[in-house]
Amino acid sequence: MPERTNGAVSKTAVPSRVPEVRILLPPPDIYNMDKETFHKKWYYRLLQVLFWGTLIPVSGTLIIVAILGIFGIGEDDIPIAGLFWASILIIIYWSAKKIFYYIMFKEKIL
Repeated sequence: MPERTNGAVSKTAVPSRVPEVRILLPPPDIYNMDKETFHKKWYYRLLQVLFWGTLIPVSGTLIIVAILGIFGIGEDDIPIAGLFWASILIIIYWSAKKIFYYIMFKEKIL
């Protein structure tokens, strides 16, 4: 228990009681948000830029390489591998988005 003195010259100490103070913080708004409000937030636009900004170039590159391989430009395994990995990447991105929406808004996955 903290103690304080009765003055500059006094040698006696009086115990001081300080009540505990609890500051209850409200839950973050992100968990109480509906989908329409979430789509209006600035970080939704950032997530969209990151989502589509990585999905389109990588999948697009794999698909273009696959198409070029079909026409005989490149090696023989490239068309199958390019289309395979592009489809896997699209499935992973779709799954991540569906899981995120399930956690945030309890939206059905399928």
